[in-house]
Amino acid sequence: MDILFPNLDSTQLLLEYGKRWIDVDAKDQDRGDTALHIVSRNFRKNVQGTATNIIELLLDAGTHIDYVNNYGKTPLDQSSGIGIRTLLRSKQTPSRLKCLCAHLINIHQIPYDHIWPNPTALTTFVQLHDQPSSEDDDLDFGLFD
Repeated sequence: MDILFPNLDSTQLLLEYGKRWIDVDAKDQDRGDTALHIVSRNFRKNVQGTATNIIELLLDAGTHIDYVNNYGKTPLDQSSGIGIRTLLRSKQTPSRLKCLCAHLINIHQIPYDHIWPNPTALTTFVQLHDQPSSEDDDLDFGLFD
């Protein structure tokens, strides 16, 4: 039996039994993609339902929909199907206050390096919420005007 990815059963298994050890927002070394980026971008037409189910599982596990990869793209920016785009858009609002604050720090380039000279979890969190590179900023709720 072959396992094709994205695979709903393996994702459920990992999230259910490995939740203590799994960081659902972990980024890959090449592109800086989270699991949500990868599943949103890479789906086969015959398993789109599976991809949307995996996205629901990741969102329920607390993954951030607004993290950007090394190219400044959010999972929504890279989504490849209308069902996935619709699902991600429906789940993006309202954003968590801490995410909006991190996004605001990046938009207005508020310096914080002098406060934390060494990388910390907070500096990483702010960097992960960098401003999306798309001209159509899907995270702008009119709060930053």
